[in-house]
Amino acid sequence: MDTAGRIRFGGLVAGLSLSLALTPTFLRGIAAPVLYLSLVVTVLVGEVLLPRPERVRRNTATLEVRRIRDFAPRAALRGVVALAIVFAVLGAVAAVLAGTLAGTIRVYGGWGLMGVLPSIAVVLAIGTLTAWAGLRLVARAPRAGGADEPPGDNMWRRRTTATIIAADGVLASVSVIGAVAAIGYFYSGAIAVLGPVAVLAVLSLGWYSIMLVRPVAADPPPQAPAPPGAQPAATQRVAQPAADATSIPAPVER
Repeated sequence: MDTAGRIRFGGLVAGLSLSLALTPTFLRGIAAPVLYLSLVVTVLVGEVLLPRPERVRRNTATLEVRRIRDFAPRAALRGVVALAIVFAVLGAVAAVLAGTLAGTIRVYGGWGLMGVLPSIAVVLAIGTLTAWAGLRLVARAPRAGGADEPPGDNMWRRRTTATIIAADGVLASVSVIGAVAAIGYFYSGAIAVLGPVAVLAVLSLGWYSIMLVRPVAADPPPQAPAPPGAQPAATQRVAQPAADATSIPAPVER
């Protein structure tokens, strides 16, 4: 684990610990923003400490289209999208339940975790927008390194993209876990139904946490298939004219 990984690990542990400590108190409303700020600060500090290929002056301009999906780990990116959709569904269910419980004796003691869901939703939305903006900046940043050395620049983009997606994945996983806990606070029977969702969210939290500490490089872009009948470059041979078996060497004059 490098220095940037240690910083991200410390920020992740501190953010999760402080959020859990604030949840049972009257300050539970700032638990989600604390986790978000902890992730943002540690990711930014880690990226500043990590080296990037040095930019060089070029005399010619090149037109190159770089997209987020060219550098993002596909499975991790799809996981974040899936977690956001699950949270949106759980948030809608919680809103319906809150409407049925309004004015009843069950809420006289306070909404508990149900009252934290709006702040979690806002923080998740802001975190996702922040991650998207960061991924866009990384993908469209000017090319660094010499013209003959693009691998170093691409490695930096894949590493930073994976780190941003991992941080957003941690935030989305915690949001789903919080939504399940909020619904189960009022309806204990819902835990039996939403239990598998909570387990998957916990597993996702562990996966994204490991990925945040040690980012995984994105999948390489697919290569275009070779035309039928084409041989690999290593096996190509230049055809040489065959010698005529009937040819007679010219006489040598003495």
